[in-house]
Amino acid sequence: MLAAFNHNPFMAKYIYMPILVLRFVFNTENHKRVYHYLNHENLLPIVKSKCFYVGNQQEMNDSLEGKYSWSLASDLLDEKDNSPQIKEMFEKVKRKHPFDSYIWSFTLDGNNMALQNYGDIAVVMNPQKTFESLTNKYTNSEFKDMRTGNAYIFPLHVIYNHKTQIEYLSNTLDIWLNSIKIGNYGDYQDASLAMYLYSLAFKHTKYHQEEEIRFNINKNPKDD
Repeated sequence: MLAAFNHNPFMAKYIYMPILVLRFVFNTENHKRVYHYLNHENLLPIVKSKCFYVGNQQEMNDSLEGKYSWSLASDLLDEKDNSPQIKEMFEKVKRKHPFDSYIWSFTLDGNNMALQNYGDIAVVMNPQKTFESLTNKYTNSEFKDMRTGNAYIFPLHVIYNHKTQIEYLSNTLDIWLNSIKIGNYGDYQDASLAMYLYSLAFKHTKYHQEEEIRFNINKNPKDD
């Protein structure tokens, strides 16, 4: 990370995945409790089966899930370059899903009125133990990089701040557009992946009272 930052601080900040993840990560070691809201009718089957079902990002109740940041990015792109060729390339990146992403939602607030819409019970869990359990279950013990292992677990703070969202999306789009101009496929891929990460971390400011923390289970789509 230090080498990447020394080489090009701007590029490292906005498209280098280890630095991006650290920017938005929820540090599980700094907290003892997180709360998952659910309906009491769903609690008994979970207790009996000792199993939680975590939903795919494409099947969330929130109609804007996974779409909000792409819509925001599309509006920004129109201001930068609205040529048909660029729009077509952007839509291709938008449709491509580098991971099958599953989202398990929590909050630090055990009495969150906004999240009571999702259920009348808040189950308390230890975030570090939850993180370790997920990584032990889904991540290859020989993990080296994003090309090994069958899932990668990112506990993320959801970002509701519009100014932060615009900063990261706009600068990443500038890098993405420049990579097309100069033919740098590596930067193109990194910027595209960064925009996918934003789709996992960015939500509309109207949901800010949820104060959501989410465990993202990102499975390699090449694996069964």
